[in-house]
Amino acid sequence: EVGMIEFLPSDTAADEFPSYELPANAKFVGILEVDALCLMDDGTLVVYDHQAAGSVLCKAAVSESALLSALAVMQEFYAKNVSEDSFDEAAAIKVRDRCTEIAGGEECRSFFVMLLGV
Repeated sequence: EVGMIEFLPSDTAADEFPSYELPANAKFVGILEVDALCLMDDGTLVVYDHQAAGSVLCKAAVSESALLSALAVMQEFYAKNVSEDSFDEAAAIKVRDRCTEIAGGEECRSFFVMLLGV
């Protein structure tokens, strides 16, 4: 588990994401709140909307390694900010931008906006 993402084996997709069957080219890897995080045939990771069959909410990363590298940066930010009394929005924006860059660029920004809230 990293932030709001819970990584799960593909065989639990039916239990964890019962809204509809995912496309054949999407391998379920986890849940982002209630939406499915999937690895696609081309190596990208996308988030499918739980309310609309086949609707992609956003692209998460260009590859698994890019996603994990970006999540490591985000996790480090959260580890440092957990003990603080207030959320540092300016720092969160910098982390969002850095994670976006690592994950693959602007097309991945909305994923990190969801995770960081900025």
